[in-house]
Amino acid sequence: MGPRLGAARSRICVVVGNPPYGGLGVRGGGNPGAEYPKIDERIRGTYGAKTKTRGSRWLYDSYARALRWASDRVGKRGIVAFVTNSSFLRSETGSGIRACLAEEFDEIWCLDLRGNRRTRGEASKEGGNVFGCGSRVPVAVVLLVKNPQRQEGAIRYKDIGDSLPAKTKLDAVGSAGSVGGIGGWRIIKPDARHDWLDQRGQEFEKYAPMGSDAKSGRRRDGIFEMHSPGMVTRRDAWVYNSSKKELARNMERHIEYYNGQDPGEPGTDPSRGKWSEDLSAASRRLGKQCLDRGKIRAAQYRPFFKQYAYFDRVFISAMSKIPSFFPRGGSENVAICVSKIGGDFSALATGAAPDMQLVSNGLCFPLYVYEGGSRKENVTDGILSEYRGFYGRRMSKKDVFHYVYGMLHHAGYREKFAGSLSRELPRIPMAPDFEAFRDAGQRLARLHLNFEACERHDLGTPKSPLRGPAKLSFGRRRTKGGYRQDASVVRADGAVLFENVPQTTYRVDGRTPLEWVVARYGARIDRDSGIRNDPCAGADIVAVIERAVHAGLESERIIGRLPKEFEPDPGASGAPAK
Repeated sequence: MGPRLGAARSRICVVVGNPPYGGLGVRGGGNPGAEYPKIDERIRGTYGAKTKTRGSRWLYDSYARALRWASDRVGKRGIVAFVTNSSFLRSETGSGIRACLAEEFDEIWCLDLRGNRRTRGEASKEGGNVFGCGSRVPVAVVLLVKNPQRQEGAIRYKDIGDSLPAKTKLDAVGSAGSVGGIGGWRIIKPDARHDWLDQRGQEFEKYAPMGSDAKSGRRRDGIFEMHSPGMVTRRDAWVYNSSKKELARNMERHIEYYNGQDPGEPGTDPSRGKWSEDLSAASRRLGKQCLDRGKIRAAQYRPFFKQYAYFDRVFISAMSKIPSFFPRGGSENVAICVSKIGGDFSALATGAAPDMQLVSNGLCFPLYVYEGGSRKENVTDGILSEYRGFYGRRMSKKDVFHYVYGMLHHAGYREKFAGSLSRELPRIPMAPDFEAFRDAGQRLARLHLNFEACERHDLGTPKSPLRGPAKLSFGRRRTKGGYRQDASVVRADGAVLFENVPQTTYRVDGRTPLEWVVARYGARIDRDSGIRNDPCAGADIVAVIERAVHAGLESERIIGRLPKEFEPDPGASGAPAK
């Protein structure tokens, strides 16, 4: 049965909607001229007050505004029925929304239709989006009921299922007719953090976080003193390229365009450059610029894929602390980059300045920090002392760094703490066998840092000759649901290059090293600027493929040999304090 609100003559307010409404957008986006001060003030006093994480500006998007407006509108008795973005169900930023909904409503019914098109790997089992290609966000049907006659409220949740086509989902909703026609509702009891799904275990809180968060209120030092997001350019086509020569030519055009603009009233010509507000501010503050070829250096753009970048604070919108980690081309350093929010957790070591999307919204934790011409190790003294005390032996900060990298790849660690890793910085337990994790982390880091020159997995003689530029792709195989990718077959310009390519379970951000290579290797022409970027030009494609296969298989082998136990024995005398 669906929700009942008592006598048939009761006055009930029902708000039905499918946000977003026209003009409602995140501040600075959508329709910047539309302001909703009353709704936003209510959000600050409710959702915002109960959200204790950074990124709370997303509480002012159209979905949250619509929820706040409707929740206030129904009064003491009524129903809010929305088809809405369901990101708030799992995100850390959405904790304030979840807390308020549980407090304000007597019953909550949530049918999760999934369909997040921004995921890969295991998280990509989201299936089709019910709004088709026009939407990339996950979708849910949410019914919020205010019923003062209910003695005990309940949150009922139904997951539509893995990997379902959009039509199957729509048919299921249509045939159900009402919440009473849907079976298998799961009763959810929120935890103390207001998590509904993928609730976090208490054990995670015992361990030291990789980095400290000043807003978290926690006093315990993190493992690393400094961390930073990767670079955000807002003009990737212009400041990245696989060719130094092409990058210099592109930046010369963009700088000429920049120098000719009035920062107060800049023109818009995407064929000459990509303008944004940060360029207007830089123009007022710094004036005209000129090309400096010394700023062209290698950067880690995506997993197992480097490009050249124009390393300049004017044309890269946000560098954060990256210049302190990689101040010059060739600066000796290695950083562990971890995904920040949602999806499959990933970690990857890089020896070059990373893009923010190296792993999803990534944060990087370097081994060294360069300040004032000197270099210092980034693992804190307090953590080193704690590790030495726990294990009863001397070790270096580099040992701790590699231990952390090994731990971040442990399958049991990722599985047990999946809910926590999707919402907050990783916390690192002290495993019984420090050396095994340190050695594994060191081997993984060496492999991932040197993927461009690592060993090659012999795939045999190519089936087809390579002639000039190549666009890589995978084969396809027929299944009951249509055609699926066949990663055991690699094609170049449509012709089969290799068959029976061995597969690996090792993935970064949802893709194997070979899948990253196939995704990135091929000429791309930017629609707005006409810029061509061809990583295949001058590359030994066979060597690139064979090294990617080796990197995946060897990573899987190293990870598979990690000890089963990854948490300290509770009875150990050196067990870390909370």
